[in-house]
Amino acid sequence: MSVPAAAPLGNRTEVVGALHLHTRHSDGTAEAAGLAVAAAGAGLDFVVVNDHDTLAVRSAGGEGWHGRVLIAAGTEVTAASRCHLLAHGNSSAPARGALGVPEVLGWVAAEGGRVYAAHPHGRGLHGFRRLLDDWPHWGDARLGGLELWNYLQDWAERFRWWQPASYRLEEIAARIQGPPQWLLDRWDLEAARRPFPAICGNDNHAKQPPLAATTFFPHDALIGRLVCRVRLERPLPADGPAAVRELFAALGAGRSLIARQELASAAGFDFRVESPDGRAFRPGDPAAFAAGARAAVESPREAELAVVAGGRTVASGRGRRLEADLEGPAPVRAEARLDGKAWVFTNHVRFG
Repeated sequence: MSVPAAAPLGNRTEVVGALHLHTRHSDGTAEAAGLAVAAAGAGLDFVVVNDHDTLAVRSAGGEGWHGRVLIAAGTEVTAASRCHLLAHGNSSAPARGALGVPEVLGWVAAEGGRVYAAHPHGRGLHGFRRLLDDWPHWGDARLGGLELWNYLQDWAERFRWWQPASYRLEEIAARIQGPPQWLLDRWDLEAARRPFPAICGNDNHAKQPPLAATTFFPHDALIGRLVCRVRLERPLPADGPAAVRELFAALGAGRSLIARQELASAAGFDFRVESPDGRAFRPGDPAAFAAGARAAVESPREAELAVVAGGRTVASGRGRRLEADLEGPAPVRAEARLDGKAWVFTNHVRFG
């Protein structure tokens, strides 16, 4: 079988992009080409569209390469009881509210896709304020991960309709807090049971209210604020559908980190587990635990760094490098804050 030619990104094996965007095919305003322009302007390499209950971006020919930006189509599935789930790699989308959560998980799994719990914080999986650490479907093995950080749901948690500042684009960043601790704890718990990668989401719609002359939160203003940096096994191919499959596979394997890029670029941020025999394991790598293993975090800038193993912070400190001795094979990850603000969350290194 011939190897596809290199994509517009050349031989790069790390890409950065925005996930969970909406277009005119559900309740947004943009076309795929417009998202690509906004992404290119923000220096991004890919965009994942999750329109509500449809794959119309794909059927309309919008999925694939737009210059140097890859547009990938997933779905935001509305299950019964208004529960929202993000699907990647599915070939069809069930009708809105037609299936319960277990049936959606089965549907997408049968098509070779992966399902992530959508925006568990902010307004929650059901579209209203509620803590969902008791959500009954966390333990379902077909649930493939979670949207750990959703930018506009984070903002919406502190949105107050009677406060004019709530509507101002320039006020958004001041209201962003990062994933709540209960959700980080839930993520660590599920990662101890099975591979459970985290992604982030922009969740912007760029809506234009009736009779309004301007767009509410335009994509080019928000698209690069919260991103995933994805480590690939090989450069993305020029063939659009193949590139989308490889991007989704890397996200599904957990070969990524989440970064609030509006604070600072996380380019060069590295987290790994170093084995005494010289091997290094990064999130998404098949890893084997050995006595004497150490976790190492390297940051491109000084930050408050932490290593979390088995849901417990085992090392923390301010600087550009942090190391921690590991006492056992619990899943381990890193996080970083800038001046107390959530900045980076890596996926776990899990030991088989």
